[in-house]
Amino acid sequence: MELVKLDESHGTDAIALMTQILMNKEPVFSCRKVPFDIAREFNEAIVNRAIRDEVSVVAIDTATNKVVGVMANLLVSGASEVDEVYAKCEPSEWLSPVFVLLEKLKERFYQLEEVRKIMSRERQFMNVSIVVVSDGYHGRGITRQLLEKSTEMGKSKGARMVYSELTSPISQHIFKTTPGFVQVGELIEYREFQSDGVKPFAGMSSDFKGAILCMKRL
Repeated sequence: MELVKLDESHGTDAIALMTQILMNKEPVFSCRKVPFDIAREFNEAIVNRAIRDEVSVVAIDTATNKVVGVMANLLVSGASEVDEVYAKCEPSEWLSPVFVLLEKLKERFYQLEEVRKIMSRERQFMNVSIVVVSDGYHGRGITRQLLEKSTEMGKSKGARMVYSELTSPISQHIFKTTPGFVQVGELIEYREFQSDGVKPFAGMSSDFKGAILCMKRL
């Protein structure tokens, strides 16, 4: 297994893997039944920005030369920059509640006093937007390796903090048990979450309780 910086040569494979995993495994996308084209457009927007920011990592199976893991990260000065990436996707009944949920989580980070003090400086934060690992490669510590390498890259680019909105139990466990990461605020329960007066995740499986935000000081 080899970990390398995400660049244009990995873009198509990274988008394909991210779309496959998000549609079939990620609880928020699965619950909303996000169509393939919309999920792919979302992932394409993330990957294009992530390539530009040069702090994202892919895991390559050296035996097959396949991309089997992706951690797509953005270097940002504030929440609005992440929103600008989301804005590249057409508003839809499927994604709009997802964006509202992610925004609620981001608010917790950007309202922290220590965060507000450095928000005026450029690109002080690294947002871990998406992390996926291909079926058949779980249990090998790939996500932790991606996170460690990404964090090192972000720090080398001047990031002072890293944060991530975490929507699946697996990613939540990995981040919460990685040294330095702490949860900010309480879990947002899926079945009780409201957007525009409705509960868009009311049909969520009981296996998935809710979403959290974790952060680390670099």
